[in-house]
Amino acid sequence: MISMDSLKKLFALREYVREYENDIGISHLTEIERSVVAFIAAHKETTLKQITEAKYFENISSSSLKMAVAKLIKEKIISQKVALEDKRSKFLTVNL
Repeated sequence: MISMDSLKKLFALREYVREYENDIGISHLTEIERSVVAFIAAHKETTLKQITEAKYFENISSSSLKMAVAKLIKEKIISQKVALEDKRSKFLTVNL
């Protein structure tokens, strides 16, 4: 059984994350978009394929992830650049 103490700690973490998202200016984004921004920031030279195949996003459809990435690019929160070795690959980076 889950203890109330564990749930209180989980909620405290959620409050901290929300406050941090406000501080860095991404609180207006959807949960998926915020998660994508965090994933890209944590992984150097990330591709859309790496995002859609990541265990963290296993319960989110690839179309939802693709739409989130497209919106983030449009809003200039992230950018993409073509890889030098393979012109088919596009690396994603955070602009914040």
